Amino acid sequence: LKYLGEEATAFYERQLLAEQIDALNIFYVALTRAVSQMFLICTLEEENIPVDKSYATLLNHFVRSRNQNPEIEHPFRWVTAKNEEMVEEDETPLKTFKPDFKVHLNWQKRLWVQMHAKNDDSTIAARKEGMLVHDLMAEVYCAKDVSAVVTNALNSGSINKQEYHHYLRMVKNIVDHPQLSGFYQEDIEVYNEKDILIPQKFIVRPDRIVKNKDGWVIIDYKTGKERPNHFAQISYYAELLEDMTLEKSKCYLVYIGKNTIVKTIE
Repeated sequence: LKYLGEEATAFYERQLLAEQIDALNIFYVALTRAVSQMFLICTLEEENIPVDKSYATLLNHFVRSRNQNPEIEHPFRWVTAKNEEMVEEDETPLKTFKPDFKVHLNWQKRLWVQMHAKNDDSTIAARKEGMLVHDLMAEVYCAKDVSAVVTNALNSGSINKQEYHHYLRMVKNIVDHPQLSGFYQEDIEVYNEKDILIPQKFIVRPDRIVKNKDGWVIIDYKTGKERPNHFAQISYYAELLEDMTLEKSKCYLVYIGKNTIVKTIE
């Protein structure tokens, strides 16, 4: 919408502001439901990430505004003197219950295997790896973001210390690829995982759309083998973008793996 003239741009900005206000209202309601105490859990976010990106960035910014750093080992605690007294006085034992069932320690692994019973362990591991890189790339707007994004994944527990350099290398293989590096510069417009609403139909979400001096570029990340529907999907994205902007776009399919493979769609 923001590229369809002044009136469309104004409408887009009003809708965006309305959505942000709705999100803050919901957050406010959630924060005011507790009787005496509330515990908030979120991911750790870097200081350079915009405050209004998510609830997590908002909470991280608030902690830093209180002259503290968000840390896993030392959770931020905010309490007034009055509330402190109330907590100490209220020693009423809570009624608790213990569910009478057992959970297998490796339930996630077992669930994944059951969903992909026809694949061997190496294929499943490769797909899980590709999905994680896909999620990391959704946070990368320019090449300089790579280190911070992978570090956030480490801090949030998505990857461990042994995996850090492996995923850092995989993400860098994408943003430094000769066919793609120009689309991860700082001086271009980037739209990661942005919904495109198709009137009377549904919503589609391309992985990355870029606008630079040469025009529009669509990048879609894929895991596994090359499939015909991959080409059909990104071509459909290109048709939608052309309807919106009246401009043609270049399309790239990026296959995630040990070696990044890029397919150009003409």
